[in-house]
Parts: sequence; structure tokens; C-alpha cells
Amino acid sequence: MSSGGLHVHGPHDHELEHARGGHADHGQSGDAKEEANKCMTKQIALLTAVIAQMGAIFAYLGGATKANAGMFKINAAIKKTEAANQWSCFQAKIALAGPAAGPMIRIQGNSPVGQAA
Repeated sequence: MSSGGLHVHGPHDHELEHARGGHADHGQSGDAKEEANKCMTKQIALLTAVIAQMGAIFAYLGGATKANAGMFKINAAIKKTEAANQWSCFQAKIALAGPAAGPMIRIQGNSPVGQAA
């Protein structure tokens, strides 16, 4: 239904026109339109695959970062335990030596424990 270059019809007429294979009024033949649709479908599929791949990479990197953070936390706990053990040993040596052994125990320098430098 065209009058004066204006193409107007309802949805049912439009589907019938597609079924017949016509559609010269849309500016593209049926084959050219199909090719354009196939090309666009391929582009959408490719874009979807690229986005999915990027998501997988970021998920992998996020998991690796989480694992590294866990390792750093464990190593920090180990170092803290080692420092506490060393401090306990030092306190035990001072307690066992008593005040009589003042000149015998030295702390990073030349001044004995319990005496001024």
C-alpha cells in the first residue's frame, strides 16, 4: 500500500510481504539484507566471546590475588609467632640468670642488663 512514495501497512501485511520474499521498498533486496544480518550476528557472537574471555581472565587474576593475600597473611602470622618465641626465650634467660648475672647478659651493645650505659 503505497501512495505518494509513503509506504504504510500493518504488522500482518509486513509479515506477508516478508514471506513472499518482497521488500523492494526497504532499499535492500532479500539477499543483501540476509547477508547484513549474518554479518551482524557474527559480530555480536565475536563481541560476546571477547567479553566472556576478558571476564574469565579477570576472574582468574582475582583468584590469584586472593590466594597471594592468604599467603601473605599466613607468612605474617608465622613471623609474629617467631618474634613472640624469641621474646619469650629472652625473658626466660633474664629470669633464670637473675640479678647476680647482670654483667654476663648483654643486649646489643656493651651495657649489661639492669645497669645504665
